[in-house]
Amino acid sequence: MGRKRRRQEKDTDRMPQEKRCNHNPPETVPTLRITSINDNCLEHIFKKLEFIDLLNMADSSKCFKNALNLAFASHFRGVKVDINSQFVRINELFKVTYKNNMLKCGTGDCTISIHDGSIGLKLLRCFGHLISNLSVYHCDERFQCKVNRYINNYCFTSLTEININWYPKDLKNSFPNIEIVRFQDLNCKTLEAMDDLKTWCPNVQRLEFIESTAINSCRIGHHLSHLQHLKIRLNRGSFTETGLKNVENMLQMNPQLRSLSVSGYNITANYFSSIRSHLQSLESLSIDCRKRTFFNTNDVIQLNALKTFKIHFVDEFCDPLPKIPFVFNQLDTLSIKACQIRIDTNFIHFLKTHRRSLIKLNLSNWVYPNFYPFYGGNDSKFHDAMKLLKKIDMHGCQFSVHQIEEMLKKCKSLDTFVFTPAMDTDLETIRKHIDTEWFIVERCFGTVKIERQTLPAETN
Repeated sequence: MGRKRRRQEKDTDRMPQEKRCNHNPPETVPTLRITSINDNCLEHIFKKLEFIDLLNMADSSKCFKNALNLAFASHFRGVKVDINSQFVRINELFKVTYKNNMLKCGTGDCTISIHDGSIGLKLLRCFGHLISNLSVYHCDERFQCKVNRYINNYCFTSLTEININWYPKDLKNSFPNIEIVRFQDLNCKTLEAMDDLKTWCPNVQRLEFIESTAINSCRIGHHLSHLQHLKIRLNRGSFTETGLKNVENMLQMNPQLRSLSVSGYNITANYFSSIRSHLQSLESLSIDCRKRTFFNTNDVIQLNALKTFKIHFVDEFCDPLPKIPFVFNQLDTLSIKACQIRIDTNFIHFLKTHRRSLIKLNLSNWVYPNFYPFYGGNDSKFHDAMKLLKKIDMHGCQFSVHQIEEMLKKCKSLDTFVFTPAMDTDLETIRKHIDTEWFIVERCFGTVKIERQTLPAETN
């Protein structure tokens, strides 16, 4: 019996697998460079970067400038930038915070706080043309010169609000879009005048001096003739004769002024009586003063255009509110803040005089809270004077359940009432006793807000 014949192997069986495959060579796929991607696509990519990475990218690459500008503007347009070069927190050279911990692109609800001078200068250099609100504090003279140079080169068209603690007298460019200038802790011992303020901020409308003793030493206001708002606050000091004269000069040069806020220990009603002719266009007046020294005149100061009047007594003086020496024709908002609000017949007479126009009343205790503000039967007189009021805020003033019921019953036009319950357990009792048309909102520190619910209009 013969042997079985072996199958003859073909040459193709011995060939490697890759050689047996008969396919076309792969086509070369063109590579896509990142520089060839359009700016809109790059913007979506760069928006994923953290703030410091976006800043470093802009500082190191010029070819992506347009896309980086778009990414920065979509997140941080209208952002407030705070640069504080001398206050460095450990492991926190910069911080980006959002209102309510939520990012709202382009709404101005974001703040970039920078505690490193080099990062602040890098931000001005890379994105200064997109920054509209800039604050720079606590920097030495050398850093001030750098900031002046950077905002002069990169921010002169974008800034609308600037907040600094030195006077930038070496700026070369004018800033046509700045409307708000705020000097914080400005101390100009060597500066004689600020007459060139109009040169570098020709369109400024709001000027503020916050704790700035420069108002008491420099010559200010001789060329500022287009202000709409003026705020001067010396919460820890008094005005000198030069300071009071500066205020009067600015009022005289700006008869169109709409709002004035003044704070100082030696501000008196007699001073306002002497400058009353310069206050006739005011719509808002805010005064921080000492109660013991403010009411030193028997004159009646009439301001026909005023709509909002706020006065804050900074001394711990608990006597009843004295007679207010002002008379208004269009007053709709009155706010008084004191260590303890005590209402007597003088104040009730003032309320009756203005009850036809008055809509909002704010009476706040700031040192001795939880005191009932009425005594001697003045609560019923107060109700009669306040029948047309829509909003009453008596923060820190204590009311019982019965007193709250009387307030809601007598003040027929009332929509909002803020108060402090006499006892913590009164809140549930109030819920049961008031009508269903009222809605209770419990606020912080035991303060309660009651609002009248607006019912939807009936449809036919």
